[in-house]
Amino acid sequence: MSGITGIFRRDGQDVEPADIMKINDKLSHRGINGSKIYCEGPVALGHQMLYTTPESHHEILPCEDNESGLVITADARIDNRKDLSSKLGIQDNEFVSDSYFIIKAYEKWGEKCLEELLGDFAFVIWDKKNQKLFCARDHMGIKPFYYFLSNEVFVFATEIKSLLELPDVPFKLDEIKLAYFLQSEIIEDDKLTFYENIWRLPPSHYIIIDKDKNETKNYWKLEPDSTIILNNDEDYIKKFRKIFHEAVYCRMRSVYLPGFDLSGGLDSSSVVCMAKEIYNTKSDSNGANLKTFSYVFQNFPESDERFYIDKVVEKGGIDPYYITGDEISPLGDYDMALSCFDQPYFTPFLPLIISSFKKMHENNIRTFFSGHGGDSVIYAGNNFLELAYSLQCFKLIKEIKNSAKVMKFSASQKFINTITSLISRYLKDKFNYSYQFNKLYRNSILSQNFIEKNAIIDLVNSKRLEGKYKLKENHYRLICNYNIRSFEILDAISAYYNLVPVYPYFDKRLVEFCYSMPSEMKFRSWNRYTQRMAMDGIIPPEVQWRVNKANLREFLTKNMLLFEKNSLDLMITNDEILGDYVDLKWLKQVHRKYTECEKVRYTDTYYLWISLILFIWFQKTKITNLRTKE
Repeated sequence: MSGITGIFRRDGQDVEPADIMKINDKLSHRGINGSKIYCEGPVALGHQMLYTTPESHHEILPCEDNESGLVITADARIDNRKDLSSKLGIQDNEFVSDSYFIIKAYEKWGEKCLEELLGDFAFVIWDKKNQKLFCARDHMGIKPFYYFLSNEVFVFATEIKSLLELPDVPFKLDEIKLAYFLQSEIIEDDKLTFYENIWRLPPSHYIIIDKDKNETKNYWKLEPDSTIILNNDEDYIKKFRKIFHEAVYCRMRSVYLPGFDLSGGLDSSSVVCMAKEIYNTKSDSNGANLKTFSYVFQNFPESDERFYIDKVVEKGGIDPYYITGDEISPLGDYDMALSCFDQPYFTPFLPLIISSFKKMHENNIRTFFSGHGGDSVIYAGNNFLELAYSLQCFKLIKEIKNSAKVMKFSASQKFINTITSLISRYLKDKFNYSYQFNKLYRNSILSQNFIEKNAIIDLVNSKRLEGKYKLKENHYRLICNYNIRSFEILDAISAYYNLVPVYPYFDKRLVEFCYSMPSEMKFRSWNRYTQRMAMDGIIPPEVQWRVNKANLREFLTKNMLLFEKNSLDLMITNDEILGDYVDLKWLKQVHRKYTECEKVRYTDTYYLWISLILFIWFQKTKITNLRTKE
């Protein structure tokens, strides 16, 4: 997991070498294979190197191209090297780096080079001739890119901590971002961070900056009306399998044996089994087994997926590693996590992932495959809404009946539950009741003063998603509003363990194909119908046709009380830190019920955890001190 940094003095002053050294050294944990800076006049670029691919062993960054005079720093893996090789007249061998393909693509096509690149990347090119910077982030936002921009200076980095090293960059809380963090069911501005005027470059965007102006553009988006019509079901299934195979294959370009997250679910199991098929055909595999990493539970049977994990392992060619999650606190390793990510994080299950990363690091893994995102990309929903609101009653009844059979439910009970859910959804959209912060439906723990101060209700209503009744519309919403925070937190934590995460389900080609399939190929009694059919003979049938998923709620509910009662008590007795933002009266009521083992909704338990993480982050950063002194 490489890291990039840079400074552009827009006021024309020369960059001090000490400044670029300072921000680049802040990412030294990312550069176990080398560190380098470029500093000339008003521009300085930095890089921290971690070898993963064969080509990276011959790559030195930042790099100046002698022919074009362009200078690049990049954290990138380019997946369509073969295609670019013919278009650019460049040899595709291990002595030609991914960054060289990028710089030559920019030289030929300018900003339109992004239409030609495929992969995960964040890069910056300094065009000395035209005295401008070109900065870009990949289609899905896998690689992070943060920046600060003023009339005097532009500073960028892979992690926020680097930006905060310069006195030009403010250290102040962004309260709008905090409001988003403390509530649910809205789509936030994907440029915001917890630091005022420190921004993230959104996925599939680039920014061009010179001394006088800056311009940010969206270079790719999923087309809402995109549709693929093939001859029959088998054609869709074969096409999915082919694209999924390529999505896994292109991410296996590594000199190190990769590791695999194996939860036992459909997503991770499909990745592992497809990778094993690919690896069996590679001439350089030497018969080595794949290494999988799974967390299992003895005390939480509803969270344990050992049965399904073992079914994958039994196929052979796999060395499994198991992490027991029973004794892990939902707040475990919080100090390290906050230090890595520089912001509060939103998942109480991160300590489980960290335990897996530790085990991977011990086994010399550099690249690990994640099944993250399959539910959104392939779509785990159903078409009941679409059939109901288009009044296709007979087809709706048939689908409900078939779905009940698949899930081994009573058909009558499934019908009642479905109709009740549809009516509830209609009322929710019709009367907008879940967005008014009323007592019947809590989707926020914000204090009333904070809500009024920031006009949060207006903000929520401006960002809320209108009711979508077609499966395709819901699928679009899932993909396009997928929160990139999960990529960024995993990037930051994995870098601490010298790991590079890859996500086959967020391959651009797979995303476009899955979205464009007709609704009946996404749901037909089974959700994710095409994927299940495409994985026939590749994954175990027990996994292929499973209908349920592990539930980690009990893990959070019990282990937070078991391991973090003292931390919760400390938070509740300290009104000053959270008082300006959180509804303390409600928080104390929930805390009392929870610590006295009264029945508390999972949602309330989650908000306790969210408040605790925020409390700890405030203590750690002291960022609120600046705000309260004003």
